Amino acid sequence: MEEVRFRYRCPACDKGILNRKIDRCLYCGATLPPELLLSKEIVAELDRQQQDLEEKRNREKSPKIDESSDSGFGLGDIIEIASDIGGLFD
Repeated sequence: MEEVRFRYRCPACDKGILNRKIDRCLYCGATLPPELLLSKEIVAELDRQQQDLEEKRNREKSPKIDESSDSGFGLGDIIEIASDIGGLFD
């Protein structure tokens, strides 16, 4: 397995910085210098992109009521059957 090489390293423990949004090393807890952290603007942009992706995934996952299922049997079919059954008791 190939070793992962980190571009940015903690000055205190020399381990790779896992998350440049956080001001502390996730290994040793040392405070990271500002020049190793992402800027507030970049963090805001990354957060916005993540939010956009989550919203897109949720839109794609949520079923639409007016669409029929893969079987070709949809809500309109159910309403029609219920109407037919109701007619049996008239």
